[in-house]
Amino acid sequence: ARIKMWQNKFAEAGELLDKLKIQDPNSLQVAVAQVELNVRQGKSAEAIALCDELINNLNNASVYILRARTFASLGDPNKAIEDFEHAATSEPNSVEAWVAKSDFYRSIGQPDKAIADIQQALSIAPGNVQIRKRAISLLLASSSPERVLQGKTILDEALTANPEDAELRLYKARSLLAEGTAPAIGNAVQILQKITEDQPKISEAWLLLGELSLRQGQLGKAVDIALRGLVHTPNDRRLLLLKGRAEAERSPLLAIPTLKLLRELHPDDVDIALLLARTYIEIGETEKPVTLLRKQLDMCDASARRRCNIALAVALYK
Repeated sequence: ARIKMWQNKFAEAGELLDKLKIQDPNSLQVAVAQVELNVRQGKSAEAIALCDELINNLNNASVYILRARTFASLGDPNKAIEDFEHAATSEPNSVEAWVAKSDFYRSIGQPDKAIADIQQALSIAPGNVQIRKRAISLLLASSSPERVLQGKTILDEALTANPEDAELRLYKARSLLAEGTAPAIGNAVQILQKITEDQPKISEAWLLLGELSLRQGQLGKAVDIALRGLVHTPNDRRLLLLKGRAEAERSPLLAIPTLKLLRELHPDDVDIALLLARTYIEIGETEKPVTLLRKQLDMCDASARRRCNIALAVALYK
């Protein structure tokens, strides 16, 4: 049913979910999918009505979280907050409730509340590695040195318990890179190289190594790292973009094939279109950037339109 939803075959998805509900009328998983289907079709009233029915029947934290997320997806954060708060206060030992509330506050740009809630979840389940990862991510991104230090402490404890966890090792590498000292950067490189050897399909490790080489002016090395990563994750957007940026700094002409491929793979991506247009200008092309940017304007939303118009004005001036 979810595959049908992703394919925008809503009628077929609805029929499948109706059959599943007949087989298991109390299935929360089916109900969640039905709510999602209504939201995707723009049927907000029907989605909330399904949530209300679940709350009347089950009245637990999980269904309040479902309705909260539904309100959030429908653009009603105040009602979402009410339901998230109810879920957490009605079942204060529910890890799910605190994590969901933390994720919500993070999504609306309130990191302090997100941190407080994830710390509450961590106090209930201190050994849960997924909650630790959420806490680490939030704390390391904080502007407070004390919180960053707390994040590093949790990270080191988590790595001691899970030394082969690639996601934790990536957090450690990013933390060391952020320190910026030569010894810290050296340690980060060792961690990242080990990840690329152990799990070469993790593109983030290749990307961080490549970005470091790019910052250090080692353009050929950055291209090589991107190519090695692309062997394992072909057409990875970020690795192709890294390759294109490094090529453009070496010689703009070299970057054109990579950027054109990116454009074909991601035609709606404004950043790629702007980079390709700028690279065309650098090699002396005049018509191609204008044509490209005019086409991009047809696909731009309001936030990207100003950037495209400025780039188009530059291209026309050239």
